[in-house]
Amino acid sequence: MFVLTLASQSSETLAAARAVDDADFCDVVTLHLDNDEMGGTDRHYTGGLRMACVTSPPRWLQGVWPESHSDTLTRDRATFSIGQSAFTPDNLSRREPIEDDQPYAGWLYLGFGLERDVVFRSDRPRYLESLELQLGVVGPWSGVEQLQSALHDLTNATDPQGWGNQLDNEPGINLFYGRQWTGASEIDITPYEGFPDLFFDVTPELGMALGNVHIFGAGGITFRIGSFQPDDHGPPVIRPSLPGSDDFPRQQGFSAYLFGGLEGRVVGRNIFLDGNSFQDDGPSVDKNILVGEGRVGLAFTFDDVRFAYTQVFRSQEFAGQPRQSFGTVTVSLRF
Repeated sequence: MFVLTLASQSSETLAAARAVDDADFCDVVTLHLDNDEMGGTDRHYTGGLRMACVTSPPRWLQGVWPESHSDTLTRDRATFSIGQSAFTPDNLSRREPIEDDQPYAGWLYLGFGLERDVVFRSDRPRYLESLELQLGVVGPWSGVEQLQSALHDLTNATDPQGWGNQLDNEPGINLFYGRQWTGASEIDITPYEGFPDLFFDVTPELGMALGNVHIFGAGGITFRIGSFQPDDHGPPVIRPSLPGSDDFPRQQGFSAYLFGGLEGRVVGRNIFLDGNSFQDDGPSVDKNILVGEGRVGLAFTFDDVRFAYTQVFRSQEFAGQPRQSFGTVTVSLRF
């Protein structure tokens, strides 16, 4: 059973989802943790925290997307988020600046995103379109130094000594755009009647970023196998990775799937490697223009709770850097 057979199911699911939407401030809350300890290291992109709230978009923003075609059903969502990311060199015990290694850097930001889920009444694959604006600060005002030092004290880990060399305070503004064709190729692999529904699907995705924190163009593909609803676009990830969605469909009972993906980015700017925008003598390294990323993980949903674990493998972002690996955990609650 291919995606052509499932088009009507997707449309019915989306229509039902629109019917139950309400005006609550937070329909879905997501808590998100990245930590490279889950990859066996404590360096470079060393961790991130994020909390997000999904709700209906304000009326004055409902005209951001082009008017939908008569052949489509659409569902618009808005996401408010706050996050913090930490970057450190390999050697945390040195106080003096370390050349040719990841500079110390912190990033604290507020995010506002819009999503539009588009389902065609015909056999064309559905897609999720997303737009996110992040506003924040890089540098000591991010508070990352204090948080990491407190966590390392609590866990008896190495106390980072070099935060005095971190990037200077700089306002950050970044705009992200992405589109993913969820289930562009989908096969029903249920072995026999009466067995829980099992599917395999393939989702291509494209994205880009513009701002003083990140500039890049990206493309990727995600594979899933398991039990999932057509309007489940996969668990979210922290930028610069191409995201899934904080939103997830209502359901009764249990479902689960395995997923894996590949992504490539052409990087024009990464402030955490390039250094502050208006300083030529501040900490920085020569970044790689091409960066690759692989992801594998498990997601499961029980009633109004979704849990996902993802292991991310990222290629060198600058010369001499060992390959990175970190784990990411998300818990989402629907109200």
